[in-house]
Amino acid sequence: MSERSDGAVQCAEQRIDIAFGTSREYAPHMAAGIASIVRFTKPAGLRFIILHEGISEERQAEIESVAPGACFYWRTISDTDVPQYCNREHFSRPILYRLALDKLAPLDCRRVIYLDTDLLLCRDIRELWATDLGGYSLAAVIDCNIDPRMFAEKWKLKKPSVGYLNSGVLIVDLDRVRAERSFAAAMKFVSEHGHECLYADQDALNYVFWNHWRMLAPRWNAQRYMVVPALSKELPQDLQFHHRLPAVVHFTGPEKPWDCNGYHPWAWLYWRHIRSTPFAREIAAKGRIGRLLRLRYWLRWLYRKPTHSSVSLEREIISPPGARRAQILF
Repeated sequence: MSERSDGAVQCAEQRIDIAFGTSREYAPHMAAGIASIVRFTKPAGLRFIILHEGISEERQAEIESVAPGACFYWRTISDTDVPQYCNREHFSRPILYRLALDKLAPLDCRRVIYLDTDLLLCRDIRELWATDLGGYSLAAVIDCNIDPRMFAEKWKLKKPSVGYLNSGVLIVDLDRVRAERSFAAAMKFVSEHGHECLYADQDALNYVFWNHWRMLAPRWNAQRYMVVPALSKELPQDLQFHHRLPAVVHFTGPEKPWDCNGYHPWAWLYWRHIRSTPFAREIAAKGRIGRLLRLRYWLRWLYRKPTHSSVSLEREIISPPGARRAQILF
């Protein structure tokens, strides 16, 4: 069920609003993320709010086919909606789209989960939706790769009490954000200081919400540094996930599962979910990733898979009911 930017179609009152910001290039990867969500949560009652640049109606329909019964709200970003942003490494202008949710999400959207397009859910998203924000406007997981003390020193902020947040998974109280104009302040920060920021959207959100956001359990945003053993060995135990099953796998950094270069232990899971979309062959051909390489991803994961995870949940992820494992993965 589509809901265009005029808001002509209303969804059920007890819906969950989930937002993405994406480009044409990243749209198929977003579809894999949507496939992972509806794997554990029934599509009915979900509304996907997609802020995008130039995704055709034909491709929109292909993405909607991944979650039949869900509502989709498509909003094209104009040149005046967000500041211009100079692409850096694997970052581009769509990373700023989350900062426009207060203006561009439907007016009846009062609370929203924002997700990056390079992540996958491994649990029912209703668990995340039920989070009590405790009076804060924003909830997130810390970014394990950023030293909050250095950030505070650079921007002359108070001593960090909750660290530096990663903007890939956010729970946002849009009512409060709109009233406080906090996203507008973040957008202003990008406009004035974007050239000084390594992570424009994250730096802006951290500056505006410094020491005033709710910390989520790390399992809701397991970043690359948390899941690769060679990288996570220096982290606190609660941030290490090579022996635990995360609720969200976030493919942070330039090494993505759809590229043949680099390694991520959960790369096979991306291919498991992209197979549930119309884009699997397109992405495999573009990244030159054949069945043999996908099999290698999976076998490497089997060798090092989490040992303290829920057995029933692990079976849900690996072996979907009524389908053979090899058919789903490869």
